[in-house]
Amino acid sequence: SVQSPFTRSAQSSPECAAARRPLESDQGDPFTLFNVFNAWVQVKSERSRNSRKWCRRRGIEEHRLYEMANLRRQFKELLEDHGLLAGAQAAPVGDSYSRLQQRRERRALHQLKRQHEEGAGRRRKVLRLQEEQDGGSSDEDRAGPAPPGASDGVDIQDVKFKLRHDLAQLQAAASSAQDLSREQLALLKLVLGRGLYPQLAVPDAFNSSRKDSDQIFHTQAKQGAVLHPTCVFAGIPEVLHAQELEASNCDGSRGMAACWESHSDLADLLV
Repeated sequence: SVQSPFTRSAQSSPECAAARRPLESDQGDPFTLFNVFNAWVQVKSERSRNSRKWCRRRGIEEHRLYEMANLRRQFKELLEDHGLLAGAQAAPVGDSYSRLQQRRERRALHQLKRQHEEGAGRRRKVLRLQEEQDGGSSDEDRAGPAPPGASDGVDIQDVKFKLRHDLAQLQAAASSAQDLSREQLALLKLVLGRGLYPQLAVPDAFNSSRKDSDQIFHTQAKQGAVLHPTCVFAGIPEVLHAQELEASNCDGSRGMAACWESHSDLADLLV
């Protein structure tokens, strides 16, 4: 699993909240993450844009998105190995100049990765030598190693990402997923609900008399759960409010169906 990439910057920065808002979905955090990942892939495919700055402006930890990309690839390969997903078709071969350009780019990426690894090895040797010379000096007196890629200005995570993933295929998948049909959206909700069950929550009956920040919810294992600060519903809690008519009909089969439809997205709560 991967931790949430969202930071709390949006709570203290109106600019960050405004930049992130177009990516938020009133369907919940899973669909917001879906939008964020697809938008990030589009940014990565544009050479003129800096994905690290794009993430920072929206209060997103980019290394979590790299982890998601790796996890996506693992799941995709598992599905292909078990015959549940057709293997990706090879991209159409371009002209000789395009093929030559691609080979040059990959050679350059491999060279950057090799230089970074060699530089990291030299830094480790220097650090060990300094420790031997310092003898009994305390940890506070020793200078720590430079962060990866800091000395040469190379974003090693970006280099590894481009070597490991087919960016053209990721971009095509992200583009095709921008406009989900109602049926596809319902199917995704069904899969998410089935995977998270029974970790579901329902709103407290008296939430209508509470402030948005004081809304509480109940799960089978815990009473009085609250929304996580980075949850998309924390910014738009009104979408979780039950309609009075539906709430009054929850004792019948039709009312229960209506209540489930209203609260089926509450799996994003901190329980």
